Order: sequence, then structure tokens, then C-alpha cells
Amino acid sequence: MGSTYTDSGRVFTSSVGTPLQQRNVARKLSALAAKANIRHVNPHALRHTYATRLLEANVHPKVVQELLGHTDITLTLNTYSHVMPEIKQAAAKALDTVLNLDRKPPKDLI
Repeated sequence: MGSTYTDSGRVFTSSVGTPLQQRNVARKLSALAAKANIRHVNPHALRHTYATRLLEANVHPKVVQELLGHTDITLTLNTYSHVMPEIKQAAAKALDTVLNLDRKPPKDLI
């Protein structure tokens, strides 16, 4: 776009570099979903799925907080705490391995 392009440092922008408008993103997402013959999903649902999958993959909640742009980790943890039972189980298994040094740890924890 030459001199008409504004470099905002954002990954996704309009064709001239300005921030995307939410309604335009939602409209484009709906059109792409319809073209792919999948049910409509709103942009916020994609954000929620992104955060949930990160936590399920054992990404540290502080990293998820920063990636989402939350100013306080409390918001992240309160919003996505439904994912935490699996993480708690994995932590309990890891602790059991540490406390039972006489047993050989499972290969997935090595």
C-alpha cells in the first residue's frame, strides 16, 4: 500500500494497516464458516478455545494470561478454571512419582 499503509505493529490489520473492526472480523468469520459448511462460531469463542487448549497443553497460566492480554492472572484463572482438574491430576501424578523414589517413574514424566 506504500505510504498509505500504517504499520501498527499488529499481526492482523485492515488493508491499510489500521486495527480490525470487530464487526468486520465477525462477518468474515461467518462467511468463511458458511463456505466451509461448518456452524457459525464467534471470534470470542475462538479466543476461549485458544486459552483452553493452551492450559490443557500444560502451558503455564501466567503465559496464557500474557498471551490473552489479561492484566491480572486472577481473571485468567477464574475464567478458565474448568480446565484445571486435568492439570491437578497431572500434578498429583508427578508428585507421586517424586515421593515414591523407590519406584521407576513413568516414561512420560522423564
